[in-house]
Amino acid sequence: FRRRGHEVALVSLTEPGAYVDELRSLGISVHSLDMRHRASDILALTRLGRLVRSWRPDVLHAHMFHAVLLSRVVRLWTRVPVLVSTTHNFAPESQVRATLYRVTDGLSTITTNVSLAGTAKYVASGAVPRGRMVTFPNGIPVQDTASGAEARRSKREELGLDGAFTWLAVGRLEAPKDYPTLLRGIDGLLRLGSESRFLVVGEGSESPRVMELHERLGGLQGRVTFLGSRRDVPELMSASDGYVMSSCSEGLPLVLLEASAAGLPIVATDVGG
Repeated sequence: FRRRGHEVALVSLTEPGAYVDELRSLGISVHSLDMRHRASDILALTRLGRLVRSWRPDVLHAHMFHAVLLSRVVRLWTRVPVLVSTTHNFAPESQVRATLYRVTDGLSTITTNVSLAGTAKYVASGAVPRGRMVTFPNGIPVQDTASGAEARRSKREELGLDGAFTWLAVGRLEAPKDYPTLLRGIDGLLRLGSESRFLVVGEGSESPRVMELHERLGGLQGRVTFLGSRRDVPELMSASDGYVMSSCSEGLPLVLLEASAAGLPIVATDVGG
C-alpha cells in the first residue's frame, strides 16, 4: 500500500512487541490501544475513536474478534466510509461471540475469512448472514529455494542436528497451538525407537506449562530444542526434514503454506481450513 502511494497506519490492541521499528522506518505509524485484558474496555473504544477522527481513514480494516467489535462500535459515532472485518479462525469460539458478530454485522461493509471452510462455518453458526462473508484465502510470496543446499548444511551444523531426521514446529506457545499434545506425541514416537530431533519456534504465555511437561516426560531432553522467537524461519525450514502442527484451533495457517512452499512433508491436526 505504501509503494502504491497510500497512507497507512496500524493500531495494536495491546502494546506491540515486534516489527515496530521496521514499520516506522517504512513511514507507517504504529499506535496501541493499551488494552489491559482481553475484554473490550471503554478506554480502548475511546482511544480508537479518537485515532479514527484524527486520521479520517477511507478504509478501516479490523482483524479478529476484539478489533472487529471495537471497530464496528466506533463506526456508530465516527465517519468510516468502508469497514472490512476479517476473521482468521475456523469458527466463533462461543455462541456469545457468534451472537455479537451477528447483531453488529450491519455496521461492517463486508466481512472476510481466510478459508472456504471457515466461511461456511461462520454462516452455519449464524454469526454472519449468508452472502455477507467473502473468502480471501491466505497467501504467501514463494521464494526460490533452488540454492538452499548450502544454507541447509550451514543451519543444521549450527543447530548440531548431525544426520538426524528433524521436525520443525513454529507458532506461539498459546493454548490453541496445543503444544502439550505435540510433546506427548513426540514422547510416544521416541519410545518406539525414533532417532528424530524436534525444533520448536515460538514464545507465549503457555511456556511455563510446556516446559514443565517437557521436563516431566523425561525422555525429551536432547531431542526437543526450544528456540524461542526467531527471524530465520525460512532457514530453519530449509534445515528441517518435516513440519508438524498440533493445533486444536486454526484458520488457514500461513506457516503451513510456508512449509509447503519449502517442500516439507507435513503432519497436522485436522482443524480449520
